[in-house]
Amino acid sequence: MKKGIIALVILLLCAFVYQANATDYYAQADAEITTATLWDTNPAGGGTDLTWASLADGDVLYANNHAITIANDIGSASVTATLTTAAGTGTAGGSFTFNINTTAAKTLYVNVTAGTTPGLIVTGAGGGADTTELTIIGNITGGSAANAYGVRLEHTLGNIPITGTIAGGAGMSSHGIHSASAGKFAVTGNATGAIGVGINSSQTSIFTVNGNCIGSSTNTGGIGCHCGATTGYCTITGNLINGVYNTAVSGHVRWTPTAPASDATGHYVKFDGGAASATYYGKVTDETAANEASKIAAGEYFIKSDDGATTLGTASSSGGGAWGW
Repeated sequence: MKKGIIALVILLLCAFVYQANATDYYAQADAEITTATLWDTNPAGGGTDLTWASLADGDVLYANNHAITIANDIGSASVTATLTTAAGTGTAGGSFTFNINTTAAKTLYVNVTAGTTPGLIVTGAGGGADTTELTIIGNITGGSAANAYGVRLEHTLGNIPITGTIAGGAGMSSHGIHSASAGKFAVTGNATGAIGVGINSSQTSIFTVNGNCIGSSTNTGGIGCHCGATTGYCTITGNLINGVYNTAVSGHVRWTPTAPASDATGHYVKFDGGAASATYYGKVTDETAANEASKIAAGEYFIKSDDGATTLGTASSSGGGAWGW
């Protein structure tokens, strides 16, 4: 017991040390992100410079109204920095840009938080539609101003895997991820709408969300995942959770949850229009349990497009989310 308590204390102390060592740095010029003496603890300079090799977990890099390009890897599995165009104690604005016309794929272990301008912009054309040109591992959040996207995707070729939670921001159309081109991307994590949409596609993008799409329950306007492409589409494999103020998904959406095995937990659709109790469509014990989220994990399966009486059935053996009744 004593050893366990000592170990817990050590872990807490380590967490405290981590927080204490996290540092805010401000860009001093328009330059590539790893440029020597680019980052300073004082927005106007004269503070302590960041030695790039000493980038620590939790460090925050403020664009400080400068145009920052990225041509190198950032961080590691144990070091995640934050890129932001918020002001901090400096000047809001600026940008971080990655051009995927590179000879080797890069990995960014970063959280991205937009301020009043987009946080990270991806441009260029890679080696092919399904070629991984850039991997982002971290959470992405939209900003506080109109069109302040967390990540804006402008690449025309190449696939970008993103692992992390995606959230719309507090500004109008401040989407967590905004795709404005035909480039592919795939998100592993949940996407939630606020005022901005969690994930928004306005062109011919093809993207996948291996996670839940969650409509806004606190602000108007925020769909979880919107696929507004004219010829593209998006594929959602997780749960569709409609919020009080907006829906989980819209547009050209393919919902393809894995068909659950007998007595296993399956995916579900949640309808919540502000009623006293939400209605869940998925897996329940009996028809009378349709409104109880706790019953999703037991019983038979059903799926219907309205919030009326349920029809029970069993999971299809064909997979691909083809639930029969």
